[in-house]
Amino acid sequence: NGTILNKASGTITLSGGTIKNTNTSADAVIVNSSTGKISISGATVYATEGSSVINNTSTGTVSMSSGKITGERIPSYGINSTSTGTITISGGEITNVATGIYSEGTVTVSKGTIYGTSYGIKWQAIGTSNSLNIGSLTSTSQTDPSIYGGGIGIQARACTINCYSGIVAGGGSSAIDTGGGINVGSAVVNKNSPTIIRTNSTTGIPVIDTSGMN
Repeated sequence: NGTILNKASGTITLSGGTIKNTNTSADAVIVNSSTGKISISGATVYATEGSSVINNTSTGTVSMSSGKITGERIPSYGINSTSTGTITISGGEITNVATGIYSEGTVTVSKGTIYGTSYGIKWQAIGTSNSLNIGSLTSTSQTDPSIYGGGIGIQARACTINCYSGIVAGGGSSAIDTGGGINVGSAVVNKNSPTIIRTNSTTGIPVIDTSGMN
C-alpha cells in the first residue's frame, strides 16, 4: 500500500503541497487500484523509497495538469500503469526517475516535461484500442511537450505512435524505438517542423528504430 490508496471509483485531487511516502516499505506513494482517478494539479508527489512514485494497477486514470512527480533515489517509474488504465499529462513535470511513464493502456502527453534516466516513456500496449499521443494536432510548439530518455525517448511495442508537436529525444540507442507505426505531423497549416525527433548520442545512432520491444 501507498501513502494514498484509491480502491474505489472516485477522484482524488491533489492541488498543492508535497505528498511523500509515510510507509517506507510501500511500492509507491500513490496506488490507484480500481476505476478511480488520481488528478494532480499543482502538487508534488515525491517518493523517498519504493520502486514507483505512482502505481495505476487497474482501469483507472492518472492525470496531471501541473505539479511534479519525482523521487529521491531515482525510482524505477514515475507512473507505473500495469493494466489498461489511462494516463493523461497536460502539464507539469516527471523527473529524477528511471522511466517517466510505463503503460499498457492509452497515454496522451499534450504538454509538460517527462525526463527518465533510461526511458521517457515505455509503452507496452497491444492492439488498436490503445494509443500513444504526443503533443496536439493544433499546436505549433517544437519544445512542449518534451520527452527525454537517457537511453531511449520512447520505446513502444506494436501500436502506432502519434507525434503531433513538441520534442522527443534519446541520449542513447535511439530517440524512438517502436515495433509499430509512427505518425509525425500536425493539422496546422504551414507548420515547418511538427515534431522534432532527435538523438543526443554519437554518429550512427538511429533517430527512429523500428525493431520494437523484445
